[in-house]
Amino acid sequence: MCCDESVAHINIGNNYCIKRIKVDDLPFKKDIVDGKGNLSTDYYGSRLIENGSTYFMCLTKEEDVQIEEHQIDITKRIFTDEDFAIDKDVEPYKDSENSYLNEVFNLLRLFKDGNIGLRDVFFTFRHQSGIMKNTSRQHVRQQTRNVIDDRKFELTEEETRECNAFLNSFLGKPYELLKKSIEEFSWGKEQVDIETGFEQYTTALEMTLLTHNQQGKKECLSKRIAVMLKSSPSDIDGMYHKIKHFYRYRSESLHEGVEGNISLEELHEMEDIVRSVLRWCLDKATINLLSNSSISAEELKTGIIDELKQKVAIENTANTFTQTGGTANGSA
Repeated sequence: MCCDESVAHINIGNNYCIKRIKVDDLPFKKDIVDGKGNLSTDYYGSRLIENGSTYFMCLTKEEDVQIEEHQIDITKRIFTDEDFAIDKDVEPYKDSENSYLNEVFNLLRLFKDGNIGLRDVFFTFRHQSGIMKNTSRQHVRQQTRNVIDDRKFELTEEETRECNAFLNSFLGKPYELLKKSIEEFSWGKEQVDIETGFEQYTTALEMTLLTHNQQGKKECLSKRIAVMLKSSPSDIDGMYHKIKHFYRYRSESLHEGVEGNISLEELHEMEDIVRSVLRWCLDKATINLLSNSSISAEELKTGIIDELKQKVAIENTANTFTQTGGTANGSA
């Protein structure tokens, strides 16, 4: 959803490919239209219209899957469809594929902005054992999918190459080390109201850069993000004040119930900040895995925080962080 034809060149991996398919040729068309044949409004923003015809970019895959043979009670006189059903047998495969796809699309959301994602995933399993044939159709619906955000995910040729390298670098172990924070970021993108999305983005930052029961959260988080993303003293100080400003929004929304003080532009700016933070951390995860393939998520987080605390200490000494009426305190 919410992409153009440039995504056809993304290397999804795991034997998947992305194709442009005409809506009338979709094998699951009946599942995305109403009784009168009208397309679900969820899909309006994802249509590709050419010469009066409607198309969608679709993820496709076909492969053989091995399952355990059924142990049929041959003493029974009457058999029902339930005796030969394979729904439970294919459940692990379906769950595994769905988990993989969530990982890929979470990473695509980290690569750049745009409301790319899945609303519905359809599985059709055709099974044959001797003369017995059976078909199982299963459907995974992303109930929380944000269909309001109309920002398209589009790639230039150069971005496509970078995107494929990005997925190749971070799928698997690097992703797993930051999975909880990345999922929190993706959850923020699923929100249809600005305040809730902003809260989720802030939570993703806290999960990544703060220890449990951290004192002075706003000060520590603001400084650590500033020294992570910026290099010159003026840029570091500017980012420091921006995060403090944004953190006040989050506190007002979460603790005081204040709504309407965050603009859509600020929400997207916060999204970009979290994206940059998580990409920085993914790079660190990859580097750490080269020297320690068994590093844990907690060990990675500790190492990141320690590095940032050292950077903050240097900037504290240099009085980089300014406040009205004086310099900031020495929190790291």
